[in-house]
Amino acid sequence: MKLTIEEKHSICEGIESLFSALLRDWPESVGKSGLSQPKEASSQQPSKRLYSIKEWIKRHPSMKEGGIRHLIFHGQQNGFDAAIKRVGRRVYIDEDEFFLWIEKENPKLRSGRNFS
Repeated sequence: MKLTIEEKHSICEGIESLFSALLRDWPESVGKSGLSQPKEASSQQPSKRLYSIKEWIKRHPSMKEGGIRHLIFHGQQNGFDAAIKRVGRRVYIDEDEFFLWIEKENPKLRSGRNFS
């Protein structure tokens, strides 16, 4: 059975969204190997909120996809690579690391200045 390019893209997007949902909803008590870990080990690590680019845009509509992709492409030069996690070819944005990067890149925001 031959698939068209559109069907292949649709399947890939479906797999990506399923994987993202699985990654986001993965219980803290379950390790990467799928085996339960002792509570002490899982309670020491904060839960990560990782989002694909499309999920990120839905969650933060003020940001545009092209701008996020630009930050990712130039991540080594601008330090944004600290906020992204790669799984194979997939790229996920760590929400906590993203906002830490924003604070680091914008010292005026850290000083508590009000720009309104």
